[in-house]
Amino acid sequence: MGEEDLSACEYETQGGVPIQLLNLAFKDSAQGLPVFKTCFESCLTVFCNARFMNAVEDFSLTGVVFDENLVPQY
Repeated sequence: MGEEDLSACEYETQGGVPIQLLNLAFKDSAQGLPVFKTCFESCLTVFCNARFMNAVEDFSLTGVVFDENLVPQY
């Protein structure tokens, strides 16, 4: 699991209850993980570090889509 930067993560709330993740950020320690997930969005999305992304691109691997928007819009 990637460690979230709590000071940079933000939720939309309704009545004091978080209903939607608006901003997601990870601590530097997450950069040591090639791929990881976060409980902040129920482990739905796989995240990766730059080294993993570069390896996929350098070897022209297919079937992987990279998106810099860390909060998926459903």
